[in-house]
Amino acid sequence: MSAAIAIAGDCQPPIPYHPLADVFPLMEGAEFDELVADIKAHGLREHIVLHDGRILDGRNRYRACLAAGVPHTTTNGDARIGDPAAYVISANIRRRHLTAEQKRELIEKLIRAEPTKSNRQVAETVGVSHTHVNKVRAEMEEAGDVETASTSIDTMGRKQPAKKGWSHERYKQHRAKRDGVKRERQVGQEKQREKERREGNFELSETEAKRFATKLIALDRDLAQELRRLLSVGAELEVMDAIGDGLGQSFAAGNDVDPDAAAEAMKAKFAAIDGAAATTKPVDKPKRGRPPKAEARP
Repeated sequence: MSAAIAIAGDCQPPIPYHPLADVFPLMEGAEFDELVADIKAHGLREHIVLHDGRILDGRNRYRACLAAGVPHTTTNGDARIGDPAAYVISANIRRRHLTAEQKRELIEKLIRAEPTKSNRQVAETVGVSHTHVNKVRAEMEEAGDVETASTSIDTMGRKQPAKKGWSHERYKQHRAKRDGVKRERQVGQEKQREKERREGNFELSETEAKRFATKLIALDRDLAQELRRLLSVGAELEVMDAIGDGLGQSFAAGNDVDPDAAAEAMKAKFAAIDGAAATTKPVDKPKRGRPPKAEARP
């Protein structure tokens, strides 16, 4: 590798900067003053890299040499640098600690400089995920900061469609599948809620029945046995009607109802129910447990 030496202050024209070098800001203030002082004390330790006759890497060193009056050396990177953008990023990232905001600015500058580069190429160069680059590019396209490229160059150097979107038919299939899954999930949730509601009502009814039976047995054991017998022969509706009629008469009469007369009326109702129950065939309830085994055929 040959290096050309130029003396600051001679009559040579200034060397222009490569556009890709502008992805990083120039040093200013105290930071640049420290670089000038270091080069004045120790000279230029790293060559200034040229590409296409312009400074690709080393703008700050070049400016510091001019300010310090120190000779600067340049090297031509045309033959050895295949990807100038990647070279600039790699050379500068190892010298600087970039914040998230600075990395975003770097991504934007790379996309503007080479819009046909794929998101994966830019991501590998900057050291971020390709999804992050895709997000930055989409925001730039929406804002009109960069044109939408129809093709891009992948990591193998091949041209590829910039966006491999779904066809209309595939999108319809995806949407139908998504809606079907959503409906199934909703139906499952409704069934689960209904199951929980039924279980809650059953537990409540069972608790109320036990409480009523306990009170009835404590008040009148014979009446409890009679009610159990009536319910066992399927006279639930008749019992409910009789109790409803008795409660209605008691409510209509107010506090003037004679307890003995009410009791006699209820006995008459129960007697009528007994007569109906005597002529009603008991309902056979299915037995619990496993069904009997079928007899083996000969």
